Amino acid sequence: MKDYLIFRLYGPLAAWGTIAVGEERPSFRFPTKSAIMGLCAAAMGIRRDADPEHIRLSQGLGFAVKTFESGSLLRDYHTIQTPGRAGKNSAPKVTRRQELSDRLNLGTILSSRDYYCDSLHDVAIWAKDSKLSLPELREHLQRPKFQLYLGRKACTIALPLKPEIIAAETLKAGFQKYKELQAAAMEKESLLQALTVKPPFASLERNSATYHWEDKPDSGLASQARVSRRDAILSRQRWQFLGRNESYALEKESD
Repeated sequence: MKDYLIFRLYGPLAAWGTIAVGEERPSFRFPTKSAIMGLCAAAMGIRRDADPEHIRLSQGLGFAVKTFESGSLLRDYHTIQTPGRAGKNSAPKVTRRQELSDRLNLGTILSSRDYYCDSLHDVAIWAKDSKLSLPELREHLQRPKFQLYLGRKACTIALPLKPEIIAAETLKAGFQKYKELQAAAMEKESLLQALTVKPPFASLERNSATYHWEDKPDSGLASQARVSRRDAILSRQRWQFLGRNESYALEKESD
């Protein structure tokens, strides 16, 4: 038996950034490891410039995601002000405000940013480092120290995360136990909340879900594809990431 910390992510908008260069800001259809590690770090009160703590989380926690509904794609069009070329004798600009202070020397960049509407995911993490405590992390997710969001600050979480520690023989069994717990709890919820949660559960009616997980011998899932993701944190301050292997499967759901 292994302990998994599993929680649920739902919001009207989500953006799980991938490699972005220039004008296009695309998004994965499901949460990336770097996004979930950032969410956990925010819940724990770890600041962005605390690189050792971010690296410790990324290396010390395993990660998997079960997607019920990836949501519908929304592309947002942006115009962004950018500083012009600085003169030879001008003082260096160290903040965004200083960069934009020269109103007569501003440029414009056109860009588009991708979001997914009404997505629903269950996320599982497990401890690879014995010094990381899942019960403590569960408490932080219930009472986060910093604001949590789904990839970008505009993407607020619409429902409680409801983190639970699940003991299971396999990763798949852990996800199934969590689903059963949430289904039982939902029967006790008010009609208003039941109506709120109904739209993103549409894919549950198709009786299938997709799984993405790190290399794990006891996953209980038959990998149908294996890809390399560049979302393991190397430096949070410099936005640098390492590659990692991730498996994929589409599975029918148990009733």
